[in-house]
Amino acid sequence: ANEGGGVLALNAIHHLDLLRYYVGNVKRVTGVCRSVQPVMLNGAEDLVAGTLEFENGAIGDMFASWTTYVAPGVPSYTVIGTKGTIQSTPPDLGDEDRPVAHFGRVLFAEKEELDPRNRPEDLKKIMDPPFEPIPTLDGELPGSNFFVNEILHFAECATTGAEPISSGRDNIESMKIMLGIFESSRTGKAVDLADL
Repeated sequence: ANEGGGVLALNAIHHLDLLRYYVGNVKRVTGVCRSVQPVMLNGAEDLVAGTLEFENGAIGDMFASWTTYVAPGVPSYTVIGTKGTIQSTPPDLGDEDRPVAHFGRVLFAEKEELDPRNRPEDLKKIMDPPFEPIPTLDGELPGSNFFVNEILHFAECATTGAEPISSGRDNIESMKIMLGIFESSRTGKAVDLADL
């Protein structure tokens, strides 16, 4: 992949940053980048798949593409843990009748001991887990526009000297993930981010 504005550099980097916020820093990546559509004149990536090994032992995967005619899905995050699963959909941009929901829909399904061989109702729970909504912080944000909230936070940091939630220093780690995926795609090998 060539630097210059592909799906990883322009869009997926923000999702990787959010994954770091949720899970922690990444220590190793493997990745595949492709330039599929001829509209990518500079050869920038329009299809990316990656596996992320986090410092805390968690494993994640990501997929980003501009190659489909119409995307069948929307960005979402699923965290599968030892006590349950959390799934988050993208923010709801709202309209005249409903407010913006910054965090989208966040659902949780608690892990249960299930035996689908002996209990038919357990098979249904496995096939269609009983996710329940969990509260988000939407009511605690100063405004209903993401960008206004970002500017307000930046202004507060500039005024008080506090470090932003998403600082330049912190974002270097997200850049390393992106560059590691590029390098892995080029070499066909896993990349330790400490080496970047």
